[in-house]
Amino acid sequence: MNAEMARERTNAAKTGGTDKVEFALGLWRTAIHKATDAGKSEVSEADLPAAAWATVPLAARNEAVPHLQDDGFKVVSKKVGGLKTTIVMW
Repeated sequence: MNAEMARERTNAAKTGGTDKVEFALGLWRTAIHKATDAGKSEVSEADLPAAAWATVPLAARNEAVPHLQDDGFKVVSKKVGGLKTTIVMW
């Protein structure tokens, strides 16, 4: 097994697999579509369905960010009310 395959297996174990990353991306994209339809230009974690978002491991949440950036979205993390949150803007 080469180093790249080993890294992929380690990342898959941490994130819960590519399914969890895709699930996280799906939640973000759904929220983005709803916000766009409502005339907004940003969404945060608070706009995601709480119960579904709670099932996504932190590593999968973090892995979804570069994919959103590749899709042309600006992603920032900042503290809101003392809690760190992710905000996606377009």
